[in-house]
Amino acid sequence: MRDIELYRVLLGLTTPWTVSAVDVDMTGQRVVVRVDAGAGPYPCPECGATGPGYDSKPRRWRHLGTMQFTTWIEANVPRMECETHGVKQLRVPWAEPGSQFTALFERLAIDLLRECSITGAVGLLRISWDEGWGIKAQAVTRGLARRGPDVVSCHTIIATRTRSMSKNTVRSSRRWVPMIGSPQSSLDCKTNHTDQVIRSVHGSRRHRCA
Repeated sequence: MRDIELYRVLLGLTTPWTVSAVDVDMTGQRVVVRVDAGAGPYPCPECGATGPGYDSKPRRWRHLGTMQFTTWIEANVPRMECETHGVKQLRVPWAEPGSQFTALFERLAIDLLRECSITGAVGLLRISWDEGWGIKAQAVTRGLARRGPDVVSCHTIIATRTRSMSKNTVRSSRRWVPMIGSPQSSLDCKTNHTDQVIRSVHGSRRHRCA
């Protein structure tokens, strides 16, 4: 009972979520925390109105390790029926939608990926190379969404000025990466400045293009 309450507090679970069981595999050095949302009714993730359960889907997430044990969270994530929005899946409070890792695990992974090579980071995290790159790609996507449209391309750089973007941006038909510097100090690109832009982008380790 104490381990159930411990993980409930550590995960910061609130209604309707609670820890139903904690399984420890000494041989495999693995902890599985089983989380349950109960029988409902459930709040709609769009408007908060309560509604009956519709069905559920089993999900699993890698969490931060417990001592030397890898730790997983398992739950049957319910879908509920809202009178306004129809059938909606509940959002879990410990992970981003669609992720196979908890938000805390992704935070640790991102910190390691900033300091280590991809090979070194995934070795420490005990995940695959593809999983490491997936976490990195999602972090970049979220970062760009927060930063807005002040970006510069490394491929087929074309100078452009549009009302929908900031004053100084350049556009690519293939890929966008963050602009070097603030919008005020960024390069006002012209066609004959392409080489200067490429040198600026490739000169920054953090914004190097693949």
